[in-house]
Amino acid sequence: FSDRVSRKTTMILGEGCLFLNMLLWALASYYSSVLLLFIGSCLRGVGLAFKSGTDSAMIYETLAQLRNRKIFMVVLAKITSFHQLGLLLSALTATIVTFYFSLKMLVWLSVVPAFLNLVVALCLVNPKTQFDDGLSLYKQLVKSLALFFKKKRLRKYAMLQVLNSSLSNSVFRFESAYFEQLLPIYMISIVRILQHAMGNR
Repeated sequence: FSDRVSRKTTMILGEGCLFLNMLLWALASYYSSVLLLFIGSCLRGVGLAFKSGTDSAMIYETLAQLRNRKIFMVVLAKITSFHQLGLLLSALTATIVTFYFSLKMLVWLSVVPAFLNLVVALCLVNPKTQFDDGLSLYKQLVKSLALFFKKKRLRKYAMLQVLNSSLSNSVFRFESAYFEQLLPIYMISIVRILQHAMGNR
């Protein structure tokens, strides 16, 4: 998608969806609405899909434009480490907020960084050169499906990746519900801090 539109536009769409996602989740806590939770979750999926691969492609193309393509992996590793640090700090913030205030307050506060991410996306500079394989979205889909049905190993690998991703995400999502049976809400964030400190995303 970003090959046809632009990296910046795709990032804006992604961050816009994620901002609306957090806003709807916050409103859902106010109105006790399951529908708002559902719509917000759908927007989150769309937003993450827009961002998936677009951010790393934008970094690569920006470095290529600056003639520093060789340091791409170093830059990506540094960004990943800061992401891990961000997860740790956010878990620490969640501990403080839920201890002194409430979980609903935490959800409303989460709207702020989502909005700031959108502002940052609006300020991004699109790379002058975008790498494109020349295939339309339809042709890419057809080519991918053809390879999927033709290559047995590819099918196995893809299915394993789907299972691993879905099960890992399910476990991560249900951990909090399980921990809630054993710990106060603010203590759940402390468990998250330990997980992130050990490198678990």
